[in-house]
Amino acid sequence: MRTIDFNDWLASAEDERARVRAVEAGFAEPYRRERPRDAEESELLRRRGTPGYLIGTPSEETARRTFAVPGVSGVFREVDLARLDPADRDDRRMLIEAEHPEFADALQREDELVILDGEEVNPRLHVALHEIVVEQLWEDDPPEAWRTARRLLAAGYERHEILHMLGSALVPQLWRAGAKGEASSSEEYLSALSRLPQSWEGKRTKRNVGRASGGTQAAKARKAARRARKRNRKT
Repeated sequence: MRTIDFNDWLASAEDERARVRAVEAGFAEPYRRERPRDAEESELLRRRGTPGYLIGTPSEETARRTFAVPGVSGVFREVDLARLDPADRDDRRMLIEAEHPEFADALQREDELVILDGEEVNPRLHVALHEIVVEQLWEDDPPEAWRTARRLLAAGYERHEILHMLGSALVPQLWRAGAKGEASSSEEYLSALSRLPQSWEGKRTKRNVGRASGGTQAAKARKAARRARKRNRKT
């Protein structure tokens, strides 16, 4: 049997590592096995789960659109979500609805109102508001929406809450245009975006105070909502 001196083996291994480092030093940048030809291929690979170090840093447009509509998997209403095209508005709506499973039954029944965490919510309006915000981010119109989203991300807020925050800045303009028939004001909207997250945190505080003062009623509403969801699952 051939015997190998351990010190000799260590020296040989170090020689091999040195040769590898010498070869790597000849490359201008770290080697990647996959080099997408364009942004579309890069995005396709990213949505398929290819590690980022193999395809490089996403472009600004890719980062923005991925934030607006992240790649997902799973089945919703017997549809394979991974096969949906986020660039298609109908597919985008399906992906947005899939992010709100708590509204799935209500949307199917076309309910006007549900109780969620003790609050009354119109599920269709809620999803529609998400659609508008996602559309703005997807098209980068106005660009201030994405700039605000990046600022809130840097501040530590999570994506879904950021979409709600952007929507809260947009609601007054939708109310003016829809309910009052007045022209919306882009200046007021941009000003509302600039006041985030302080304005959002202020509303959060008021909501919490309201819940504390009406805790019994809110608890009853939550129990009723849970019972309704159980009945729906049984049927």
